[in-house]
Amino acid sequence: MARVWIGAVILLIGFMIRVDDLGARPLWIDEGFSYFAVREPDLLTVLARDVHPPLYFAALKVWAGFTGTSEFALRYFSLLFGLLNIALIAPLTREIARLRGITDPIVPLIAALLMAVAEMEFYTAQEVRSYTLHITCAIVSMWGFLRWLRTGERFAWACWLIGMTALIYTHYLGIWTGIVQGLYALLWLRGKQRITVIGSLLIPAALFSVWLFGIVLPYQTVKADSDATMDASTLETLFAYIQDYLTGQWALMLGLLILGGIEFREGRFYPRLAHGVSLLVLWIVVPIALTFIGNLQFSILTNYRISLVTVPLVLLWTLGISTFRGQARAFLIAVIAFYGIISVDFQRVELPWDQFAALITDYAQPDDLVMIDMKGVDFSLEYYLERQRAPGVGIISLRQYVEWDQSAIHTELIPLLNASPTIWVARWNDMPTGLDLIAPGYVQTAYQTIDYRGNQLEAYRFDRIPADQQVIRYQNGMILRQFRAYADPLRVDLWWSADQTLMRSYTVSAVLLDGEGRLVAQHDALPFLNQRPTETWTSGAWVYDPKPLTALQAIPSGEYQIGIVVYFWTQTGRLRRVLTDSGLDIAMIGTLTQR
Repeated sequence: MARVWIGAVILLIGFMIRVDDLGARPLWIDEGFSYFAVREPDLLTVLARDVHPPLYFAALKVWAGFTGTSEFALRYFSLLFGLLNIALIAPLTREIARLRGITDPIVPLIAALLMAVAEMEFYTAQEVRSYTLHITCAIVSMWGFLRWLRTGERFAWACWLIGMTALIYTHYLGIWTGIVQGLYALLWLRGKQRITVIGSLLIPAALFSVWLFGIVLPYQTVKADSDATMDASTLETLFAYIQDYLTGQWALMLGLLILGGIEFREGRFYPRLAHGVSLLVLWIVVPIALTFIGNLQFSILTNYRISLVTVPLVLLWTLGISTFRGQARAFLIAVIAFYGIISVDFQRVELPWDQFAALITDYAQPDDLVMIDMKGVDFSLEYYLERQRAPGVGIISLRQYVEWDQSAIHTELIPLLNASPTIWVARWNDMPTGLDLIAPGYVQTAYQTIDYRGNQLEAYRFDRIPADQQVIRYQNGMILRQFRAYADPLRVDLWWSADQTLMRSYTVSAVLLDGEGRLVAQHDALPFLNQRPTETWTSGAWVYDPKPLTALQAIPSGEYQIGIVVYFWTQTGRLRRVLTDSGLDIAMIGTLTQR
C-alpha cells in the first residue's frame, strides 16, 4: 500500500510540472500544423501533403472534438500520455531489473520519479506534438518484447507488436526501436527465439506498408524540413544534445549512466556491460546514430526527435542509483528530483504569433481579407488569426497555394484579393512574393512590425480608395480621404493623406456627440495610435488611422454625430486647432447609429 501512495505522489509531481503554464505560451510552428491537421475535415488529404503518419493526428482530432482547440486543451492531450509514461516505465523497469537480478521493489518507483522529472519528457508533454505518444508506444512495445522473451505469453507478444505498429504509425523514426529489437535478437538470441523475433517484426512492417505504399509513395510529399529549423550532423550538435539530455547536472547523470551499465557481483564490479544493459545501449546508440546519418539526406535532426532515448537513459540512471543503499540513495534521488522540479534547461524558440495576429485582428472588419505570406510557418499564425478575427474576415495562405495548387493562384486567390475592399498581408521578411499580387487599385495605408530575436514579422494593410475621393481638406495640407464608423466595437476609422510634407506633429481627435451636442465618447492620439506621427508623412502618403472611442458614459440607442478635430500644442503649451479649408475647427463628417 505504501508503494501505491508513493506512486500517486510521483504522478502528482509529474502532473504539476507539466500542467504549469500549459496554455500560456503561443503555439509554435509544428504545433500550428497539428491544429491545422485536426481542423481540416479531410485529415488524410492534409497528411498526404506533408510528412507525418496518421495515428497521433487522428487521435488528437477525436480529442479536440470533445475539448475544443485552445492551447491548453490541445497540449493536455500530450500531458496525459506524459503521465501514462511515468506509470508505464515501472513495469518496463521490472523487466530490465530481472535481467540484472535486481528484486528491490523500490527500483521501479525510482524510474517513475526520474521519468516524472526528466527534462525531455517535461518538454514534449507541453507540446501539441506526437512525441509523448511516441514514447508511450515505445515503452509498451519494449515491455511486451522483454516479457515475451521471458515468459512466451501471447498477451506480451501482442503488446510488443501492437505497440511497435502504433509506434511507426505515430512517428516514422519509431522504426529505430524495431531495428534495436532486431539487432538484439541477431546479436544475443539463438535458435527458434531469434527466428521468431525476426519473423514477428515483419508483422508491423507489413501493416505499415499499407500506409507506405497506399499513401506515402503515391501522395505524400517527400520533402525535408527547413534547414533553418534542423540541426547539423556534427560533433558539436552531439555534444549539445548530451548537455540537453543530461541537463545542468550532467556530471552526476553521466556517472549514474556509467554505473548503470557496470555489473556488480558481491560488491565487486566488472568492466563490461551487465546482462540486459546491451539492449539499453543499443536503444540509445541506434536512434541517435541513424538519425544523424539520415539527417545528411533528409534534414530530420532536432533534439526532441530523438526523445525516445529518454526511456533507456532513465532505465540506466535507475540501475545506477540502485547500486547505492540507504541514505546515499535517498540523497541522490532528492538531488535529482529537486533539480528536475525547479529547473528548465531546454530553451523553447517561440515567436509571438498571438501578438502578431492582433496587429491585424484588432482592426480587420467583415469582408477584409488576410493573406499569409510566409514560408512553411503559417499554421501558427493562422491559428491565432482564426481565433481572434471578427466574423466575416477571410484568411488565405499564399504558401499553401504555391505548394499545393499553383494553378488556383490565378483562378481563385487573385479574384478573392480583387474582390476585397481591404487586404492585409502578414509576411515574414524572407517571402516578398505576396506583395506582387496586390492590384494597382489598392493603396498601402498601414505597416506594422514586430522584431523578435532578429525576425521581422510584418503586417501590411491595403485599401481600395479612389485617388480623387476626399471628405475634408485642412489648411495645413492634411486630407481626410475616407471614414468608416462601427458601433461594436465603438470605433471610427479614418484614412488620411497629405499634399505636402508636414513639419509639425498633429493630434487627431475623434468625438461622438449626441442629439444635443453633448460629448459621449472620444479618442485623441497621433495617427494610427501614435505609430504614424504626421511629421513622418511624405507627400502623397496614405495613412490608416483607427480611433477606438472611449465612452464617457453609457451610450443608449440612437443616432450620434461624428466629429473630427486636428490640433497641435504650441511651444508655450497652448492647444491650437487646425482649421478646415472652409474655416471650421471641428469637421462633422457623418453619423453613427447605436442599436
